[in-house]
Amino acid sequence: MLLGGDAGVGKTRLLAEVTRRAAEDGLLVLFGRCVDLGTGSLPYLPFAEALSQLVRAGAAEGTAPVADGSDPDRTAQKDRTAQNVRTAQNVQTAQSVRTAQNVRAAAQIVRTVAQERPGLARIAGGSGQASPERGPGDTGLDRLALFEAVSYLLGRIGDEVAPLLLVIEDVHWADASTRDLVRFLLTRLGGDRLLVVASYRADDLHRRHPLRPLLGELLRLPQVQRMDLAPFAAAELADFLSAVHGGELDAEILAQIAARSGGNAYYAEELLAVGTDVQLPTGLADILLDRLERLSPAGQQVLRMASVLGAARIDDALLRACTEADQLGHPGADGSRIDVEAGLREAITHQLLVPDGPDRYAFRHALFQEAVYADLLPGQRVRLHATAAHQLVALTGNDQPTDRRAADRTAAELARHAFAAHDLPLALSASLRAAAEAGRRSAPAEALVHYEQALQLWSAVESERRPEGRNQIEVALAAAAVAGDAGLHDRAVSLAQMALDDALLEEAPLEGDRFLTARARAALALHNYASGDMAAAREQARQVMVDLAGAPPNAARVLARSIEVQVDVSLGEAEAALEVLPAALAEAKELGLLSLQAGLQASLAVATGMAGRPGTDEQLAQAREVAERAGDQAVLIRVLYVGAVDGIDGGDLAGAVAAATEGLAVAEAAGLASSLYAAQIRSLLITIRWQMGDGDGAVAVVRPDRQLSASLARRMEVFAMPVLAARDPEQVLNAGPWMMLAQTAWHNQVLYTASAEALAWLGRWDESVTAVRKALEFLEADGEPYALVGISVATIGLAAMADAAAQARERDDVEAVRRAIAQAEPFIDDARARAKNGRPRKFTMGPEGLAWIARVDAEVARLHGTDDEASWGQVADAFEGISVYEVAKAKWRRAQLLARAGEREAARREATAARQAAVRLGTRPLIEALDDLARRGRFEVAKPVPANAVLTRRERDVMALVAQGLTNRVIGERLFISEKTASVHVSNVLAKLGASGRAEAVAIVARHGLLGAGG
Repeated sequence: MLLGGDAGVGKTRLLAEVTRRAAEDGLLVLFGRCVDLGTGSLPYLPFAEALSQLVRAGAAEGTAPVADGSDPDRTAQKDRTAQNVRTAQNVQTAQSVRTAQNVRAAAQIVRTVAQERPGLARIAGGSGQASPERGPGDTGLDRLALFEAVSYLLGRIGDEVAPLLLVIEDVHWADASTRDLVRFLLTRLGGDRLLVVASYRADDLHRRHPLRPLLGELLRLPQVQRMDLAPFAAAELADFLSAVHGGELDAEILAQIAARSGGNAYYAEELLAVGTDVQLPTGLADILLDRLERLSPAGQQVLRMASVLGAARIDDALLRACTEADQLGHPGADGSRIDVEAGLREAITHQLLVPDGPDRYAFRHALFQEAVYADLLPGQRVRLHATAAHQLVALTGNDQPTDRRAADRTAAELARHAFAAHDLPLALSASLRAAAEAGRRSAPAEALVHYEQALQLWSAVESERRPEGRNQIEVALAAAAVAGDAGLHDRAVSLAQMALDDALLEEAPLEGDRFLTARARAALALHNYASGDMAAAREQARQVMVDLAGAPPNAARVLARSIEVQVDVSLGEAEAALEVLPAALAEAKELGLLSLQAGLQASLAVATGMAGRPGTDEQLAQAREVAERAGDQAVLIRVLYVGAVDGIDGGDLAGAVAAATEGLAVAEAAGLASSLYAAQIRSLLITIRWQMGDGDGAVAVVRPDRQLSASLARRMEVFAMPVLAARDPEQVLNAGPWMMLAQTAWHNQVLYTASAEALAWLGRWDESVTAVRKALEFLEADGEPYALVGISVATIGLAAMADAAAQARERDDVEAVRRAIAQAEPFIDDARARAKNGRPRKFTMGPEGLAWIARVDAEVARLHGTDDEASWGQVADAFEGISVYEVAKAKWRRAQLLARAGEREAARREATAARQAAVRLGTRPLIEALDDLARRGRFEVAKPVPANAVLTRRERDVMALVAQGLTNRVIGERLFISEKTASVHVSNVLAKLGASGRAEAVAIVARHGLLGAGG
């Protein structure tokens, strides 16, 4: 739920009520707030706050936890007066955990998951483990692992402890990393017992506000709803103000407040607070400042200093130290000093500041902080920020706090205060440290903000006052690295190019500068590769070799060679890659760069296979051993992916499934289920299981779970389309158009290929041919000339025209036969050109490629009416162990020819074998075609009910209504599902039972008692 509303309209109070009721209903409630710290906000603050609440509460043995040290008695009083909203929220959060047992259990899960997935420590309070050196294609994986860990953690708490409510307040102030994590989390919401409520100020969302595009994206998700909180109506406002006042209000005063406030709860409450016996101020800022000016000088000074420190999370010690330090430098006109303790107590008594946990305060409403801060004079504002910066340094021990979380907060706040105070040297050093802290927390977007601020400050700070041991080139390279991790590849390229330009401009370069130039060039090559500019990446990588000619072993050269190898392999230039790999591997091994070594070893296995040389299996085994030694799960996933592809190429489908299944398990355990190679493994599993004859297993890979985002699940659905084309062609045609939006060329090729197969099954052959042409166009756009997968695509168009020609011959339409042959010729030429000129991954054509070539020959003969049962027998033999579906179709074609020749018994055997496979696959069109052949050939096809034909409860409900003769529309209405969903259930039942239609399915269900208890 996205809760929007203007500032002061009552979002926080509504959330307090939501959390109270949720806690009463047994939900476990976690609460976190975003804080406005300006540039470089604290990364993941609301999630860190929510988890720390849980861990702290779980440590309180035997007592119901109270989040952040809030006082329940004070909160009860606040509720009676409808004031002190934020304190109430803290208490409501504490009360959301019904028992200490549940809290301890949830806190233990946090600790367990943090041990299993170290990335979670970056939010939960630690710094996490150091990441291995990353090679091409591995940017951003630390952040992905963190996001996966948070999603997994919340789902597990909901499953094992209690339903979970996560409240994130003020996301209009969220940092970029928090916004990305919210996006990631919400796209995964599905069957988990988790409700996320995020509030934001609607009136703050200007046209370029970074939250605006995120809201638009999230609101397109079916699991996300939006609520706009409107101001009070007149009667509601009267009730509210009467409750606050403790009695009925004068009608004239009530009318003035209603007219002035516009129904805004906070505005109205502040109008009431200034008193009903005075002229009401003209605007909200005037009202708030009027309340400020009613305080003593001490109270005013405390609040002015607090406004500089922020709206929330104001540390007691820092506030006191800053106020006292400012008084020392700027005493009153008579030389007197204020009583800070009295001023602080006065601010709290008037509920302008409220306790916000142990030794911490917050403004009761951010609007009051904004008004006080805006009223500061320019010079006064600079002075107070300078005081805050210097006190932060003093309180943390010369700018080096020992507590990691304090360091994170201090660095970001110190950079903000120093910059606002025009203390540029301090701002520069603090920005660099804040960037490093954000990087350690897997918050690259925030790190980039700090690095870029440091780059802006660099030339404005005298060289002698810059941090020792740092230079502008290294800062730019660090900025490029975090930009790449944040997915901002174009920005990363620009920053790396800037670093390289600066390195090349250095006068009289020393040996160290020479290496720095090579580092900058290697980084530029890496970011060019990540942005998809392969030519530029290889050019820069090769130039690194020139920069480092004669130099001792160097990590930049290893990275550059790794990039060059990846480009060579992606372009199919195996021999070029093999020339580079031995030296790269030797240097990586000498330097102990295990992750890069494992990646290079995997590339060696691929390049060796592409070149037709032996030893691929041994090289993959070595790559796996090094990846495991390095503890680099990302490289291990890639190695297992390569192993799965090798299994497919070699016709070892069982081995391919084993490698892919292990790779997916590693990815999920490491929190990398959404990484590139993990996603490719999922798509492989769909294909492999389908080829092995497990139709339900292939479709099951697509089903979204906690590991999959909505976008990744959508991509997996794309790769399941060929399966659905064989099982339910109409479903593919209904899904295809909307799935083709915003897809890559490869995805569109898959979709159009599936559509072509579906259209062919429906007898819409001209449309099928058109779809094949589109698929081939997208295949060409994907970049690889003569891609071998195009043989299977072209064969679909050829087969459609062979169908059209066969039907034309039956009606003696010679002209139609000629047209079909003419339309098929380009597909024949295309398939044979690919077979001749394509580059097999293992140098020579594998079993699957040879099987498709055999089918091309058989389809060409069928096109001309000269095919025979022997040719289709050869196709079936070629696909044996490669594709159960293709074997079944070949046997169907062979059975047709045998029946036509009068060999009914042989036709029956082939048709029976094909039908059994079709039932296992759930391919309804093929089942119907085989049943039609049996009727026309006057032979029986065995129809055993599969042992695993167990209907789900929903399928039994659907079939009970089908037995009553109801349509899918009526079934949907009866079961409160859509007509399309009802149709899918019916299709699934037909596939499970091997039934040719609804009537036969009902008969089978009745005969075998499949509507009974348990299916």
